[in-house]
Amino acid sequence: MVFAFKSLLYHPADLPIALKIVEGLWLRTVPHIHLLYPAPRDTRTGVRCHRDAVSALRAGDAPGVRTAMQRDLIEHR
Repeated sequence: MVFAFKSLLYHPADLPIALKIVEGLWLRTVPHIHLLYPAPRDTRTGVRCHRDAVSALRAGDAPGVRTAMQRDLIEHR
């Protein structure tokens, strides 16, 4: 589910090689992520960042989407 969400953000960049790299990294890391975080919680930073990104997308706020996703990468717990 999370990759599907992030994939929607990556596709408009029209960078097929970068997308293949991201997909490969995702496939290698997701099993470990599930071991670290077996049950998602609504209070996790990543969930809040995704909600902020969706709000920014709806508002047409590209810098807001970028900021939310940067926070997701930096602060994700």
